[in-house]
Amino acid sequence: MAKKRSSSHLVQSSDEHSCLDNDYKPFAKRKRSNNTHVAAQRVPFASKSINTSSSGGPSVKPAISTSFTNRGRNSLYQGQENIGVACPAEHDDEGEEVKKEEDFVENSPVGLSRERDIFAEELSPSVFAELDLDLKKGVSNDRELFEWLELRGFLTPKLLHALSQTPISSLHLTPSLKAYCSHEKPATLLFQPLFEKSVYVELQYLNLSRSSLINDDVSLLRLLPNLRELNLSYTGITTEALHHIVCHRHTLEILDVSSNQGINDDLCVPLKAMIKLSSLALAGTSLSMFGLRRLADECCARYLSIPSGCLDYLNSRYTQYAIEIPQNLKADPKSVDVLTLPFLKQNLELHRKNNPQICVTGSKVELVTRLKGILSKRLTDEKVARAIIQAS
Repeated sequence: MAKKRSSSHLVQSSDEHSCLDNDYKPFAKRKRSNNTHVAAQRVPFASKSINTSSSGGPSVKPAISTSFTNRGRNSLYQGQENIGVACPAEHDDEGEEVKKEEDFVENSPVGLSRERDIFAEELSPSVFAELDLDLKKGVSNDRELFEWLELRGFLTPKLLHALSQTPISSLHLTPSLKAYCSHEKPATLLFQPLFEKSVYVELQYLNLSRSSLINDDVSLLRLLPNLRELNLSYTGITTEALHHIVCHRHTLEILDVSSNQGINDDLCVPLKAMIKLSSLALAGTSLSMFGLRRLADECCARYLSIPSGCLDYLNSRYTQYAIEIPQNLKADPKSVDVLTLPFLKQNLELHRKNNPQICVTGSKVELVTRLKGILSKRLTDEKVARAIIQAS
């Protein structure tokens, strides 16, 4: 007799990272926050100004530190003739050509103005020159400066520390991790600036995917106070690393640990404490249906993706037991103990139509245990399938 598939049949995706929809991309780059922050008063780099000495030759004197906020360039020189700071117009009249150190534009980011030596040390001369050019084109605040470095993979431990007060909500650290580790430097050093109090307090989304990490690297993320989304896919971590993020149980909502073979059924222990967790990506892990059922009982998260073996089982679960149960038969495993022997056999016969390996003979204790196991498995599998459907 041909078996009918249930209407709740899950579609097997060709891509194990998407359970139901190949176009679904749960961890696409998040749009950065549009919150407006009051820019700090900008102070230009100390430059050199020219004064004509009594001997007629030029002498170099430090320029007066003056804020450019709400002022024009010419206001820098107003009222300073008596203290030896000359206006550039005087030199234009004399026709003198003076080679000056190249400074950044007036509206350069505060962090860059304050830490110029660090940027010059950490960036190559060509990159530093490119940054100078882009500053003149419109990189005008610390957030834009951070995005510029992040996109090109130029973030280093010193730069992360120098920009630790930048109001960013999203950080894609993978390009910088790859560039930094290509010089045989441990990724741990790049995480250390994040392991400080009161830094990156607005950071909500952190992407570390496709980076080679160790479990202890994840422990350096513990002090980020508002972390909501964390992508650890393709990083080589194990279940042990998940114990380090339990401290984010009150904020973390989305977690991607896909394509890490070291993630197994024991992940239920740390994830059980993640009370805010709403979405999980688990494709490519060593998680089995046993662990997935246990996780469904202890965690209310939706599954953005699950291992392909688990998905195959869910798509064929109609061969394990009856999906649809008539009202006159029992679907709740808790109600099995009070059933009579004939009624127990009648319930088992229903499931035997889908799975011929189910035995309907034996003592009442044996039949009760058997029917309870079938109904419990059916109930938990339905929870898992429903979580996948909701996530899609």
